[in-house]
Amino acid sequence: MEGFASIFENKRKHLGSSNKGLFSFTQIPNRLIQRTDLTPTEKMVVIVIKMRMMKKDHSWASLKSIAKDVGCSVTTVKKSIRKLEAQGIIVKERWENTRSNVYTLRI
Repeated sequence: MEGFASIFENKRKHLGSSNKGLFSFTQIPNRLIQRTDLTPTEKMVVIVIKMRMMKKDHSWASLKSIAKDVGCSVTTVKKSIRKLEAQGIIVKERWENTRSNVYTLRI
C-alpha cells in the first residue's frame, strides 16, 4: 500500500508548479479560534491577513482580495477590520505614497 507521503508528492507533481500555494498552510493561534467575542467572519479576516503575510510581519492585501478570500463583501471586511482595530487585534496603517493599507497582527 502506498504511503501518504508518496501519494501527496505524486499529487503535487501532477498539479505542477502553478499550484504552489495549494499545499501551503497558515498557522492559526488557538487563542484566536477560541475567542467568543469575534464572529466567524472577523476570524476569517484575521486568518486571510495572516495568510497573506507569508514570512513577513505585515500584509498589504487589498480589501477586495480579502473579501474574495473570506467570501464576503468589501463592506463586511471594512466593518470587521474596524472592530478588530478597536480590539487591538489588527493595526492598520497607510503605506507611504500609495493608496494601500498595511496590516499588522497583534495576536
